[in-house]
Order: sequence, then C-alpha cells, then structure tokens
Amino acid sequence: MERGSLINPFSRTLRSLERDGYGGGAAALALGALLLGAWGLWFVEAEVTVHEVSRANLEATNSTWWVEAPVGGRVLSSTLSLDRSVEAGAVLVELDAMTERLRLKEARASRAALGAQIAALEEEIGHEREGIEGLYKADEARLGQAQALARGAAVDATLRGDEAERMRQLHAQGHASDQDMERSAALASQGKEEATAQRLSAAQVQWSRRSQESERRANLARLERALAELEGELRALDSTLEGLEHEIALRQLRSPARGSLAAVTPLREGSMVTRDQRVASVISEGPLRLVARMAPQAALGRVTPGQRARLRLDAYPWTQYGAIEARVDVVDAELKDGAVRVELRLGPAPRRVWLRHGLTGEVEIDVEVMTPAELVLRTLGRALTQASEADGG
Repeated sequence: MERGSLINPFSRTLRSLERDGYGGGAAALALGALLLGAWGLWFVEAEVTVHEVSRANLEATNSTWWVEAPVGGRVLSSTLSLDRSVEAGAVLVELDAMTERLRLKEARASRAALGAQIAALEEEIGHEREGIEGLYKADEARLGQAQALARGAAVDATLRGDEAERMRQLHAQGHASDQDMERSAALASQGKEEATAQRLSAAQVQWSRRSQESERRANLARLERALAELEGELRALDSTLEGLEHEIALRQLRSPARGSLAAVTPLREGSMVTRDQRVASVISEGPLRLVARMAPQAALGRVTPGQRARLRLDAYPWTQYGAIEARVDVVDAELKDGAVRVELRLGPAPRRVWLRHGLTGEVEIDVEVMTPAELVLRTLGRALTQASEADGG
C-alpha cells in the first residue's frame, strides 16, 4: 500500500508537468508567429521615407562683389573686419598716395597762377577792344572835320578862280586895272593852295586813323594768341589734375555695394598690396538660399523641386537648436565640377540662430517613400552591382 501510494502521486505529478510544458511552448510558438507575421506585414506594407544627405552652405541671393586693388602700394589704413556692415562707396583700405598728392598740390598752384594770368590777359584784351572802338569814333570825327574843311577850301578856290578869270576878261576889255587882275590872280592861287592843303590834311587824318587801328588790331591779335596759348596750357593742366585725382582715387579701395564684408585679408599699416589683389568681398544684403552640391547618381531623377528637407548647421548643434525646415527650389541638371547644384528655400530659423552667408551644414532631403522590403532589395541590388563591377575590374 505504501509503495503504490508513493508511485501514483509521482505519476500524476509527471503527467501534470508534461501538460504544463506542452502548453507553454505552444503559447511561445504562437506569440513568435504573431510577431513574425506583424514584422512581415510591416516589412512589405509599411512606408519608409528615404533621404539623400549632402553637405550644403548658405549663399546670399544677391551678387558677391570683390574688392580689388587696381594698383599696388603700401597700406596707410584699413577698416576691414569680417561681417562688418558697409555702405556703398565707403573707404575700406587707403594706400600711400603721397607722391600723387604732392604733384596734385603743385598742379593746383600752377593752375591758380595760370588762371590769374588768363584773367589779366582777358582784361587787357577787353581794354584793347574798347580802345579800338574809341579810336575809331574819335578819328571819324577828326576825319569828318578835315574833309569838311577840304570841301570848303575847294569851293573857295573855285570861287576865287572864277573871280580871277572874270578880272582877266575885264582887264582885256580895259575895264580893270593891272593891279586888280594881279590881286584876283593871287587870291585864286592862294585858294588852290589852301584847298590842296586841306585835302592833304584830310588824307593824313585818314591814313593816321588806319595806321593806329592796324597797330591796335595787331596788338589785339597778339594778345588773343597769347590767351589761346594760356587756355591750352590750362586745359592740359586740368587734364593733369584729373589724372592725379584719378590716381589718388585708385589708392582708396571703396566698397562697391552695400552689404557685409567677407573673405577679408588681414592688412596692417605698412604692409604691401599688389595690383589686382583681392582684399575682401562684399555680400550684398538680401534673402539667403541653401545650396547643396550632390553626386549625380544621388540627385538626378531623385531630387525634384518641392521636396521637403531639413538643415542641420555646423555652427548650431541640432540637438540644442534643432533643424531648419527647407524645400527644394531648383535642381541644375548641368554638372559643374562633377556635381549637381541643388538650391533650397529656407523656412523660419529657430530662435537665437543667426543665418548669414557662408554658414555650412548637412541637409537631408526626402526623396521618396518606399517599403522596407523595397529598400532592402534596392540595397541588395546595389551591393551585387558593385561586387560585379569589382570582379569585372
């Protein structure tokens, strides 16, 4: 009895353990099958966003202007500093122009003296023209008076001649004495001499007038020639002044546009600048764009305008500041340096993030949506293709 009673409980316990073990394994198997089925469903039905990642940088949409030295020289002063805002025309670097400034000072002094000479000569020419006009009027009066006297003397001589002829006829008829005839003849002769003298006097006045006018006009012509020569020297001096001012202006490197300085070359007083050397660039103010240069196989046919993207800036860790939303704007199909240029529009920047030209980062572009199965097959296909190409090589 005791032995049988001991064996029966043991058998019941063994059967119970067998039943419990079989049920637990089935449950585990069922759970595994359920998980495997869920994973398989996810593997073939779930949607996964595929990204293309590339390095990118911010660029100003407006032009970048270079500040170049048109001439070489020694630096007198420089206000170049990175990111400094400048106005168009502001002097950024001034080169030594002492020689040109001294020449300019001498040229200006010479011009002032030449201007005074020209003013004095113009005044003298004015007086000479007034003298010619006054002489002409005075000689006109003298000539008119002499000609009037000559005409009066000619009339008187004619009358005296007529009187002498009448006396000669009367003397021939015995009606006039010899004395009367001789007196009338003498008066007629005197009248002719006086008429001749007055005519000669009028001619002399006219000749004197012409001679003086000729001398004055010759002097006026000489003065005008001298004035023309001085004016020619003045024009040449003005050209020299303009050239010197231009030379000095070339030694003042100015900002070509309003914006902020970039690509600055440190310049100290006394350092040398060579001709055509670029000392800085000016980024004109305007909205920024994100530019990525991607491999052709990653961009062509995959990256299209409108796709969403995210930018993580190197200068602002995304774990602290977050990412900046962006959208693809332009995809340039023409390769440049073996890369495709992709331009993106930026969304609002996170607080305390200062966006500016030149910042770099990593951009992640959502190029397509596919299932994990498709993604695995694509990856496998690429791996096989690369392996085949490696074997063929």
